[in-house]
Amino acid sequence: MSTELLPLHLYFPASVSRDFYVSRTITIGKLTELSLYCKALIKEIGSAAPDFEDLTVPEVTISFGTPSLLRDSKDVPHVLAELKNAFHLAPDCRFTWLLDPELATTIHEGMHLSLPENGRVLLRMLSSSDDVLSALRYPHTFKDTVATAEELRKNGVTDLSVMLLTGAPADTAERFRASLKAAADLEATAVLLRAWNPEDKDLVRDLYETEKRLFLKKAVKPTDEVLQATRAIADDYLPSRGYHEVCPGLYQLDTAPASLAPNASVLGLGAGAFTRMDGNSYRNTEDLTRYEKYSARFEMIACDLVTEA
Repeated sequence: MSTELLPLHLYFPASVSRDFYVSRTITIGKLTELSLYCKALIKEIGSAAPDFEDLTVPEVTISFGTPSLLRDSKDVPHVLAELKNAFHLAPDCRFTWLLDPELATTIHEGMHLSLPENGRVLLRMLSSSDDVLSALRYPHTFKDTVATAEELRKNGVTDLSVMLLTGAPADTAERFRASLKAAADLEATAVLLRAWNPEDKDLVRDLYETEKRLFLKKAVKPTDEVLQATRAIADDYLPSRGYHEVCPGLYQLDTAPASLAPNASVLGLGAGAFTRMDGNSYRNTEDLTRYEKYSARFEMIACDLVTEA
C-alpha cells in the first residue's frame, strides 16, 4: 500500500432549514431526497476510487448538516460502506463529522446517532452570542448548540470540537471572549477559528438573490487589525484553559488525541465539493440534477469542476 496520503471530504448538504451553514445554494431537507443523493454519491465514489488506488486515506471529513436527518437516514451507512470498500483507508483512519446545531424544538426525539467509528464531531457553534448569530441570519441560538452537544455526548461522542467565527458582524471583543469561554466550558476537544468573509459562500446564508445583494451590501469584511485582535484574545485566553495552538487558528486541549489541522491536498466528493490537489482547486457542480446524472463519470468536465489559478 502506498505511503502517499490523500484525505477525503464528503459533502451531504442535508438540512431541515435552508438557513443552515451547510446549505450554500443547495439544500436536501427530506429523507427521500437524501436517499437519491446517497445513491449518486455512491456512484461517484466508485467512479473516482480507481484514479487514486495508489493513495492511502488517513482521514475522512464529512460535512453533513442537521443531525436529525443523519439520525433518520438509512442510506448514509451504505455510502460509508462503499467508501471503505473503494478506497485504501489507513488502519487508524479518523472520521470527523461537521454538524450544525440542531434546533432545540427538534431534539425531543433524541439524537441516537449511529456515527461510524463513533466519530469525532466538529460542531458549527460560530458564536455564543445570539446577537451575532442573528446578524449572520443563522437560525439557531447558543442554547441550541448546548442542547445538541449534550445529546451528542449522551450518544457516546467523546471527541467534540467547535468552530467559531472571528470578525463576524455584531461581534465585539467581549462577545468573542465569551464565545471562547463557552467553548471551553463545553469541554471542546479543539476550538477551530475561521475568519468571517461576506464573500465566502461557505459562511454566508444563501438568501434569495435580492436579499443576498442587500445583505452583502451591508456586510463589511473584517480588517486584518480586527482579525489579529481576535487572535490575540484567543492566544491569551485559551492556554489558560489547557489549549495549545496546533496551527494558525486551531487550538487543542493538551490531552487531545489527534489534530484537526487542514491538509494541503484533499479529494472532495459530493455536490458542491471542493478538491485541492497539486496547487489547484476544483469544485463539483452544485446542480443536484446534473450531479445525479453525471456522478458515475468522474471527469472534470462531467463533474463541472473548475480550476482556479
